[in-house]
Amino acid sequence: MKIMLFLIMGVFYTLNTIGQQVILSDAANVKLPQRAEKLNKQQALSYVGKKFNNDKMALYTIKNANTNQLYKVDNVLISFFTANRSVEDDHLNKLKKGLDETSKNDKTYTSSIRTVNENQILITHYSRSDIEYYDFFCFSGNKSNLTNAVSGGLQFAKADHDNGTVILTDILNSLKFVK
Repeated sequence: MKIMLFLIMGVFYTLNTIGQQVILSDAANVKLPQRAEKLNKQQALSYVGKKFNNDKMALYTIKNANTNQLYKVDNVLISFFTANRSVEDDHLNKLKKGLDETSKNDKTYTSSIRTVNENQILITHYSRSDIEYYDFFCFSGNKSNLTNAVSGGLQFAKADHDNGTVILTDILNSLKFVK
């Protein structure tokens, strides 16, 4: 009986930890938790309206998002953007410098460039009212061939900070360029 109980618990744990592969473009994919829910723009706007009390910036971010890659995991709203274009070797550093300059008076703003699975990723974090935001920017290839881009944003209430950070980390660890 104990063996059967452990087997059932093992299967349940495995099913809960398996994620769903999301194809972002023909060049990139990411793994989201199984509990991730794909949203259309109207559903995302409705969620932002209810969860973030119609916060203008949160609504603006979703309303102007040029993507159909919108997801909700727990209380975290996620959007992905992809592009195929050439950029200069030091594009992430220039982008970081520009964003840092634009946000120099924002005490909540932080940014860093990290290497995750051989991908250089620029990550920014800031808050407005009771909402926190993570944005990330990543380009595939080596320094002479940066053509496939994936960027994204996470929005969540300050109370969900730890969960938002875990979800961001999981996304970045699972981001794969296939070209």
